Amino acid sequence: MADADTKLGKAFSLGAHWWLPEKPDDKIYGTLRYLPDAAAELTLEGSFNPESANYLSNVTIYGSTPKGLGCTLSGAYQKVNTMHMPGITTSEFFGNRVFVGNEFIVPDVETFESAAVEFSDLTSWLYRDPFSNKMGERIGGEKVWGVTYTVPKLLSHTAKSIQASIRFEPSITSYGEDQARTLKHTDYVKFRPHKKQNFDWYLNTVSNFRLLLSFLVGEPVNLISFKLCTKKRRMIGRAEKKYYRNYIDVCIPFIRNDNPRKLYPPDILIPYPAVRKKFSRLLNDWYEKPTEITTACQLLFGVLLQKNIPVEFQFLALLQALEAFHRSKGTGRYVPDKAYIQIEDVLIKAIPKSVSSDHRAALKSRIKYGNEYSLRKRISLILRSIGQSFRQKITQNDSKFVDRVVSTRNYLTHRDNSGGNNVLNYGEMARYSDSLKVLLMALILNEFAFDFGSLERAMSSNFRFRNMLRIK
Repeated sequence: MADADTKLGKAFSLGAHWWLPEKPDDKIYGTLRYLPDAAAELTLEGSFNPESANYLSNVTIYGSTPKGLGCTLSGAYQKVNTMHMPGITTSEFFGNRVFVGNEFIVPDVETFESAAVEFSDLTSWLYRDPFSNKMGERIGGEKVWGVTYTVPKLLSHTAKSIQASIRFEPSITSYGEDQARTLKHTDYVKFRPHKKQNFDWYLNTVSNFRLLLSFLVGEPVNLISFKLCTKKRRMIGRAEKKYYRNYIDVCIPFIRNDNPRKLYPPDILIPYPAVRKKFSRLLNDWYEKPTEITTACQLLFGVLLQKNIPVEFQFLALLQALEAFHRSKGTGRYVPDKAYIQIEDVLIKAIPKSVSSDHRAALKSRIKYGNEYSLRKRISLILRSIGQSFRQKITQNDSKFVDRVVSTRNYLTHRDNSGGNNVLNYGEMARYSDSLKVLLMALILNEFAFDFGSLERAMSSNFRFRNMLRIK
């Protein structure tokens, strides 16, 4: 029986003999079960430490299937050690990192030449359609049906900020049987640093690229497969430089879009052809973005990805992202910090001595941050920074948009009823959350060379964003 497909986007199980690297002769049969959104679990028909009460932690375990496929379970922790009668022991481990391929690795030590990653909707974003059809044409008196596949060009960009090239590489897979033929086109993103890097570098680089691609697509994209190159060697007998690369599959749990709808080129918010000429600069700026913008990106991505989380959570997370984004602009003080020192000193001295120590500490903390712009001022400034037409679409022509957002935030965090009728109900909160999602995505993309006019046109012509803004 063939071994399972071990792409990280699919659940699979592998039966194999397992051992600790320092004890290669002590092999135990067991089954590894992997789910994309959970830690991998290894169940052994035995134990590496049957006579010890101590559980193994943070260990590497190697496995080999009957077909010779190698597996490395990294950072494994023993979950249970069970004694059965008469004298039979079973054990279970779990771990977050699984590497499957033709060799074993030492994840915390080894470096890798490159990585090839498949993302959902990548081909639609690239606007590639490499197939053309011949529909019943007559050639030499016979009716001929045919499909032609033209290999798309390899597209390469350099991200100087991470000292790496990022390439879009096409691949074709063909299947054939007696009465059927199948051709499948796939695009991969090849991450190739100027010098070999460890796994954590690739994980961070790929995760950041997933964020960028999701914002350009306009919808969270999923990881389909993640392969690391362990060896590269030149093919013998070839005049041109051609290399053979050995890859291993990386299988790690990740948060994914559970109900993705396949997107087609017209569904894409900002397709690759629209950014091709400036994509290298975009990549470089993206990997250099400040921490505050990174926080805003991650909060927005989390809300877009987890569509079923409570609307109150979405609303508050989006406002936190807006605050983080505005802080990154460095203009969030009422007066210069030096001038505020005197104000802070006067306010602290004005606290009555009768105030308890806990209360005094709380007041001093509020005074310390009293020079920072309020949420109301931050949102008002952000909305003023975009054109009137786009602003009206985002606020859905509600002149009290800022008041209602702030009053609802105050009610949710402090149970402050002073906002009265300005506090949003459940349905209104969902609608305003959609507006905040669009606003945040526009702000983030504007930060990376997209003007608000172009973004307004792109979002106004995209059916998903039209629905979010209730544009008829």
